Amino acid sequence: MKKGLVCVCEKCGFTTNEYNKSCPMCGMQTMKVPGDEVNINPTLPDILDNNDKRDVKLSYYCYKHRKEMKTKVCIDCNNVGSLMIDYNGKQAIIKRISHLKDIYTDEEIEIILDQLSVQEKHYIYHNYESAYRFFYKKDKPKAIVCFIFSVFLYLVCLDIFFSMNEKEYNFIGFIFNSIGNWLFVVLNVLGLWYLFDATNVEFKKIPIKVGLIVGIPNVIQAVYVLANNSSAKTTMISGLIAIGISIILYVISFLVEKKYEK
Repeated sequence: MKKGLVCVCEKCGFTTNEYNKSCPMCGMQTMKVPGDEVNINPTLPDILDNNDKRDVKLSYYCYKHRKEMKTKVCIDCNNVGSLMIDYNGKQAIIKRISHLKDIYTDEEIEIILDQLSVQEKHYIYHNYESAYRFFYKKDKPKAIVCFIFSVFLYLVCLDIFFSMNEKEYNFIGFIFNSIGNWLFVVLNVLGLWYLFDATNVEFKKIPIKVGLIVGIPNVIQAVYVLANNSSAKTTMISGLIAIGISIILYVISFLVEKKYEK
């Protein structure tokens, strides 16, 4: 097995390769520790065999016939069923919930986890409604699109800037110069996020945060060149300085945020 950092729940011990701030099973705090990578096949079996001596039952649910079944494929309609859990008179279709806490109390979850095998816990973990977020870590195509568009839009804005400068529409040119600088940094930062943690871009407020932080020096630069009616050369130099300051500001804010997360 490969060695690396794994995410372990401090209470129930549920272990994943993916980092989760709170345990996907019991909701308690997790920690990163050195250990063997989790190597469990999350593919649901064709038949779920339950231990009759336990209270927790896993089964499949057929939406068409609205019935519970042991087999993954319904024998009446040939449709694939959805994983379902049953305990203490409460039933939940796993792909319709984001956490066991949506249905069960903390006391019930403790009993459920005590009776489920490690394999069964991973069946649940991989089939949550929000499971996509756990495993959506890298998106190279979107990263490439961000990098390409950052250069393309930057060049388009520069072209408009020089065009407006020649026609002595300096005001419009200054605005497009700042917009081009802003888009260049924002799209490149988002491209890097897509390469390392796409979940943050898709499901959190990273794009808004990046836009605001990067926007500060570029707004200041735009005000400066407008107030001084700067030449094309001065505008370009100040724009490059604004890009550099934008990157530094974002790196600082990122490092500060990571420090407080710990």
